[in-house]
Amino acid sequence: MTIITFFNSQFSEILAYNFTNDLRGSILTVIFLMIAIILLVAGIAMRAICKDAKEDFHRIDKLISELEKRD
Repeated sequence: MTIITFFNSQFSEILAYNFTNDLRGSILTVIFLMIAIILLVAGIAMRAICKDAKEDFHRIDKLISELEKRD
């Protein structure tokens, strides 16, 4: 949605002259761009959290296996 809104808006006009004829489109472009950046950062964070959780589960499984061998 961000890419479609960006190409339909006059965003380069905002960057160059700080005004536009289509204010609604420009605001939507900025909003969708911010949402895309936030979701990208959230995705990277979630991937790191999942990797850490996977390592923790692997350690727990290893500890359980060692405890079962002792019994």
